[in-house]
Amino acid sequence: MGALQMSTFDAEHADRLAHVHGGNLAEGDLVFRWWNDMIASLHAETCFRHRELGLMPESHWRGYQRFITDYLRTPAAPEFWQDVGSGLSEESSGSVTGLLRQHAKENS
Repeated sequence: MGALQMSTFDAEHADRLAHVHGGNLAEGDLVFRWWNDMIASLHAETCFRHRELGLMPESHWRGYQRFITDYLRTPAAPEFWQDVGSGLSEESSGSVTGLLRQHAKENS
């Protein structure tokens, strides 16, 4: 499978992604969700570093920060982050942890 095939929209994947953020998940669904969360976390780390190095304009970062903030509101994100967040850089994980705390505070 080529890079283009991997990055093109696939409705089956979109349906599965919507499903795994619901309930009654089979083991394969949990694994799919975990890997999807991992990819999002690694992408967040990359974007964080690009911004830090001046390779991402602030306007792009603000848009991405809104995206990752919304993503962190998915039901399993806080638990996933507790498991793997410390594996990323202190700066990046601190930023995400701050967003999670802010979300928890807003919803308490």
